[in-house]
Order: sequence, then structure tokens, then C-alpha cells
Amino acid sequence: MLLSKCSRKHLKYSTIIDIIVLYLEVMIVRVPETIRKVARPVNTVVEDSGRDGPNRYLVRERSSIRYVPGGNPQPKNGKVIGHIIDGVYVPVSRQSSTNEPDMLSFGGAAFVKSVTDDIVSDLLEIYPPHVVYTIMALVSVRIL
Repeated sequence: MLLSKCSRKHLKYSTIIDIIVLYLEVMIVRVPETIRKVARPVNTVVEDSGRDGPNRYLVRERSSIRYVPGGNPQPKNGKVIGHIIDGVYVPVSRQSSTNEPDMLSFGGAAFVKSVTDDIVSDLLEIYPPHVVYTIMALVSVRIL
């Protein structure tokens, strides 16, 4: 009823397509600008997987371009080559897990983390991430 009383020139979104586009723009999860500005390889794109956890932001390579007759060329995304974890690009081959709390609420745990950061980075060069964090968890429990 209300639409019949209004003239179409006063409506900003006059067609179903405009309404659908507006809905998609609002509902699509966008990647934050801080994540997009992280240094990563050339010809890559960052996507939000929509999951919580360290592997939320995927870095995909641009594999090819699909030419659409009568339209603009559309890029095709390739395989996942890495993730952005804690504001740092981590390639898939040496991907490390961030099994640490969001907030360090105890002084002892914060002290252990601040003292052992260099040891963790050295261990990550030798062992897989799940082994390193298991070792560090056992050491932290022993110290605390």
C-alpha cells in the first residue's frame, strides 16, 4: 500500500535487483583494512573464511582470468598459499598455530610468555607448531 502511494522517483532502491544487491553488500563479511594491508606475496587476495580461529583469513593466489563475452575480465582465485595470523603472513608450508589466550590475565603466565618468545621462534624453525606449543605448555606448567 505504501509503495503505491509513493512515486518511484522518490525510492532509492526501486527494483528487486537493487534490494538484493543492498542485502548482499550488508550481509557479506568484509576483510578488515588492517588485515588487507599486511605484507604478502604479489598477485594474491585475502578472503575471510567466516570461521573463528587462527586460520580465519586465507591468502589465495590469482590463478587466471576468465573472459566474459561482452563484459569485463573476471579474475579467478587459485589455491590457498597462506594465512594471516596475528597480523603476520604465514605461508602454508611453515604455518604455525597460535594456541595462546587472547588476554594474559596472570602475571606469571605473562612473564613466561615474554621470556620464552625467542625460544618459541627458534623451536618453530625445527619442529612442527603442535609439538612446539605442547613443549611450551609443559614448560609453563612446570615453571608456574
